[in-house]
Amino acid sequence: MRYLESDMYGVISCCSLDLRRLGGDEVLFRQLCELTYAVQSRRGKLRVERWGHSWRNMYVNRPRMRVNGLYFQRVSYIKRPERNMWYDGEAGNILECIYYRYLRFFRTGEVLYGISLQPPKQAAVLLTDVSSADVHQDVSVGEFEVLPGRRVQVSVRTDHGRVVLDLDIDNGERGSFTRLKLNSHLQFPYSSNTGEARELPILANVFKYRRLPIRTKPKFGYGRHI
Repeated sequence: MRYLESDMYGVISCCSLDLRRLGGDEVLFRQLCELTYAVQSRRGKLRVERWGHSWRNMYVNRPRMRVNGLYFQRVSYIKRPERNMWYDGEAGNILECIYYRYLRFFRTGEVLYGISLQPPKQAAVLLTDVSSADVHQDVSVGEFEVLPGRRVQVSVRTDHGRVVLDLDIDNGERGSFTRLKLNSHLQFPYSSNTGEARELPILANVFKYRRLPIRTKPKFGYGRHI
């Protein structure tokens, strides 16, 4: 239970008629619900009666964070270059700045938060486990909590202060709970005596999901059929 990804139970149930009943086994889904919602929700209460007394229905439809991949957003903005002695571009050029923001959730209730210039496939190695925050300076560790109303709150300890993200959980093109919408991005500086939050600008508000490991589609030559 603790080592097999939850998505794999659906794959296994399609392998044979003997394993088909695994896809609807209530005992299995009760264990999945206990492993997931007892940690991710604020009170840790399951309340299966709200889901028709079906553990499978609860696990499939109750909002949760996926822990077998990473959420990312691509942030881009336009700026004019600073024309100084190091600038060798032409006059009138504009620059497009691109970077990525990442969130990696774990079953323990911990989360990794990172900012990188590398796209998801290359940046995935920076977010392997919680100890990554000790190795990579652009990765920070924190906690997350799934709140009522399909919301999740992320609190991360960075070098300059505590960062709090408030996001909506939604379904995306890769399945249920594979899309996050950023509502607010706050920073509580360690140097502040009043403890007031500083609201950071939101340049991109959508996080997409990619399951790990990230693989690219094979490329075949012309005229080859599979």
